[in-house]
Amino acid sequence: MPFFGCFFYQNHIYSRLNYTEMPFLDITLGQYYSGSSFIHRLDPRTKLMASILLMTCLLFAESFKALSVYLCFTFLLKIVSGLPNHVLLKSLKPFGWLLGFTMLFHSINFSAENTIFIGFDFNALLKGSLYAIRLVILIVLAMFLTSTTEPVELTDGLGLLLAPLRRLRAPVDDLVLMSALTLRFVPILLEEAINIKNAQISRGLSLEGKLLNRIQALVPMIIPLLFQAFRRAEALALAMEARAYSSLRVRSSFKRMRFRFADYGSFMICAGVGCLGVYLG
Repeated sequence: MPFFGCFFYQNHIYSRLNYTEMPFLDITLGQYYSGSSFIHRLDPRTKLMASILLMTCLLFAESFKALSVYLCFTFLLKIVSGLPNHVLLKSLKPFGWLLGFTMLFHSINFSAENTIFIGFDFNALLKGSLYAIRLVILIVLAMFLTSTTEPVELTDGLGLLLAPLRRLRAPVDDLVLMSALTLRFVPILLEEAINIKNAQISRGLSLEGKLLNRIQALVPMIIPLLFQAFRRAEALALAMEARAYSSLRVRSSFKRMRFRFADYGSFMICAGVGCLGVYLG
């Protein structure tokens, strides 16, 4: 597939995907949701730095007072961004098992005799709930970043933030290119997974039964998918080589990014929320 052709092919793939055929592909985390809200118009570098700052401060939240601050701010972000409720729910749905495991894991107590006791007392449930809510906020913050920022702008902003590392001979351009290709090829691989799944079912593959049988049935699907991924990677490498692509050259961007007053104000608000959460935590 041509190097630039795969970028324009993305929207065509999104329109053809049918996630109801494969429930585990019903994931909205990492997908851009078109809009014209205040958060959509912010500079991608502002959203990147604010998200990293809030996520870092959230890791120090050890009380429900601190979590309440982040929850209120997350609810405010939801209102300002204009994202529908089903986008948030679909982003959290694949992580339901992880939230349940988090609550169960923090309910395990170790006694002095090195024996394990699973306690479901009030304090253990509160502790498990605190970590589960913190994980929910982390996922939602990551969803806000990817849902309100186009993949191209996100990778360009990442490249500008990491630009000073070029003086240390860090492979910044290679990192940005890998991030862009990863975001672009996700919908293509999803469509290929659906096609391979339908083809294997037509040949008599059964995805029902016991858990071990389901895991064994995934092998005839994973091997062709990996083969197709390597084929596309080889075709992309040949296309880039034919166009004389070189990671040693500093590449320019069609869109110029500039910080505005709204970007400085938004980042200061996020920094204030993070500091308040750390203080209460």
